[in-house]
Amino acid sequence: MGILTAAVVLSYYLFSAEGTIGAPLEDEVTLDECGCVQKHPQEHFCTSEVVFKGQLLNVFTLSAAPAIRIRPILIRDPSNDVIRRKRSQIAPPPFPFHPTMTRKTVTYTFSVDEVFKGKILPGMDIKVKAHEDTTGCLSSFIINNTYLVTGNVDANGDVNNDVCDWSGCWENEVSLYQKINLKNGGYSCDVKICHRTAEYQADTGTCRWPRGARGQCYSRHAKCYTSRRFGRATWAVLFSKMNRCLRNLLEVDGQA
Repeated sequence: MGILTAAVVLSYYLFSAEGTIGAPLEDEVTLDECGCVQKHPQEHFCTSEVVFKGQLLNVFTLSAAPAIRIRPILIRDPSNDVIRRKRSQIAPPPFPFHPTMTRKTVTYTFSVDEVFKGKILPGMDIKVKAHEDTTGCLSSFIINNTYLVTGNVDANGDVNNDVCDWSGCWENEVSLYQKINLKNGGYSCDVKICHRTAEYQADTGTCRWPRGARGQCYSRHAKCYTSRRFGRATWAVLFSKMNRCLRNLLEVDGQA
């Protein structure tokens, strides 16, 4: 039985509304340290015009406010496999921050290796623009590393990568199951991932997503799809990775 087939068979029993692992959904919106609403990668894929894998060639900084410093934020994945450098936070200058002050704009040039969505071609160079937002956060990439990049295309044909968009180092920040889905046509966009209990109960085209630490396991090792067998949207998972991720969470909770 293949990985995807096994995942589909297990999805209903373990991760549907009737399963024992699915946690009650919180109705409060969860924000990260940059003020971004926590979303599943499938949502990012479906709302992005461009999704590609590429190697960073060079970086050009257009402007910056005085005394701004970049410092990495290290975020540990629930599976305890890696510590991810998810984004960089900009330390504020030593005077009161004002939203209208000049903020950094960085243009990254990527060589495109694979295209998962959008009207761009492998082998071409493409500019990705990242803008520091009002919270002082900025997408950060390192030259010669290979990344998954998502974003929307502007009038000049450049990709705008917002700090809340889905991006990550291909080698250790994009999970095996995410890679499997991207390389097999991407995520299904005819289903929704709900953030509120009422959405799930009223719409059979939605998957209930537990957020927080458990939600991160779903982000890395599960996708939402329409099951003809069960007559509604449900989770398909890469069981071995999901089981390890959830087991690690239980061990952490037990030590607390």
